[in-house]
Amino acid sequence: MSIIESRKSKDTLKVTLLNNFDILTRYKIESRTTKEIENLEIDFSNCKILDSEAVIFMYHWDKSGKTLKLINPPDILFEILEILELSDIWQLNYTITETKS
Repeated sequence: MSIIESRKSKDTLKVTLLNNFDILTRYKIESRTTKEIENLEIDFSNCKILDSEAVIFMYHWDKSGKTLKLINPPDILFEILEILELSDIWQLNYTITETKS
């Protein structure tokens, strides 16, 4: 069973999560990144749960100077950022493309 779908295009990796974002998902994404990848786009449309590994991975990616764009991130991400007191120092680049239910 796949946990992500991904597409590379020059310096960009576009990832669609097919389930939760956990350590296995982190490893899958990392296995698809190469030195050339400077832009990472993650589509969370199918993801409702993420853990600390997801937050750590995204934070390090973004703070490394590379571009991180999130599509339809789950509300829990923003709650986690509030709890960790990261919401004021880490301004996420995200887009909501669908109405969440």
